[in-house]
Amino acid sequence: MIGADTSSPPAETSCARVAPAAGTLGSCSGCGVEAEAAGAGEGDGEAAKPSRGGAWPARLRADAVCGSGSPSPSLVQALRSDHAGEAGAVGLYRGLLATSRDPGVRAFAARHLATESHHLREIEDWLPAGWRTRLLPAWTLAGWLAGAIPGWLGPRAVYATIASVEAFVDRHYQAQIDLLRGLPDAVCPAGLLEVLEELVDDEREHRDEALALQIRDPGPLLRLWCAMVGAGSTLAVAMSRRI
Repeated sequence: MIGADTSSPPAETSCARVAPAAGTLGSCSGCGVEAEAAGAGEGDGEAAKPSRGGAWPARLRADAVCGSGSPSPSLVQALRSDHAGEAGAVGLYRGLLATSRDPGVRAFAARHLATESHHLREIEDWLPAGWRTRLLPAWTLAGWLAGAIPGWLGPRAVYATIASVEAFVDRHYQAQIDLLRGLPDAVCPAGLLEVLEELVDDEREHRDEALALQIRDPGPLLRLWCAMVGAGSTLAVAMSRRI
């Protein structure tokens, strides 16, 4: 997946619990999730209701999520960013397969494409189509380019890019996991924490495999490329939460 913390630089993402205000249980300064209290009044719940349509999974429709019959807007934004990132990751591995002729890279990309496609389906099970970012085609294309360019340059560029991207994704998901672990069971949607934990475990395996395949540390140009990809991922997540 391509995605990360929405407000902090990629190298220093953190999830900090914020003292809850009235009607909330807390928020995460890194992952962009804010859980709203089950006891919110009717007026508060109505104001919290997201503005798009689509049928929500029953596990996310409980009044305990935000008191309005729909999930918290902050939770919707977080899932939207997750979905955009996984779509970008699928595009990335497809880009690699389109340009790389190295047998090892192609086998690596094919395996991880299957995993990221599974991740995308997992997030789609939680986020109805009508609520996904309208910028999805742009992020899919950006992901494809983030894979196609290093695929054309060679294995060294490929593995440096994947290691950087997956470290970025690890921080993004871990921030959400840290917050959800701190929420009461009545507020944390049943099953979501387990899904995110599964996804982050896979992303860490991708990162570690890419690091193990690196022949030597990236040079200045390759580090600049990885920084550009990271900055683009941060922008994609931030915009996907809002549009």
